[in-house]
Amino acid sequence: MLSLSRRHCEYPLGHELREAIQRYRGRIWIASSLLFLAMTVFLCWPAYAQEDDFTQRLELAKQMIEIRPAREQLEKALDIYLSRSMANASANDKEVVRSALMQMMNPKALEKYTIDAYAEIFTAKELEAMVAYYSLPEARSASDKQNDLNARLGPEIVRMLDQALTRFRTETQSP
Repeated sequence: MLSLSRRHCEYPLGHELREAIQRYRGRIWIASSLLFLAMTVFLCWPAYAQEDDFTQRLELAKQMIEIRPAREQLEKALDIYLSRSMANASANDKEVVRSALMQMMNPKALEKYTIDAYAEIFTAKELEAMVAYYSLPEARSASDKQNDLNARLGPEIVRMLDQALTRFRTETQSP
């Protein structure tokens, strides 16, 4: 487990990274939670497959990974995460944290997990349609813009949730 104290760190991350993580620890936790949620929703859209053609679905899932590599998705998500959670940090701090996080994460494991998730969740027909769709340049462009859409909608959703939670707390407090 990573210790954030200045005296001890089980991973040889260096003083600069420990300081950056210490400064942005709360934001990193929130952003990583949001990142995990977004990746889970994106990768595991609930349309569960129930057919006995798992081998075919695995092959189609592998085609999806060729079209939309898990490593690229991870890097994009990490860039968005860092831009939000470390908005006021220097470019150097962001790069130090980005580099360390990429070294700690396992893109190959994510790829295997993603292939399995695609094959387990989607039917063969759904995967065939996804492969056909995401093979189109327009679909790739639209998919790339999804991050921009989420970046625009995310803060508004958070603002609305904050307002709703504040109102909820105010209205439900006992006198």
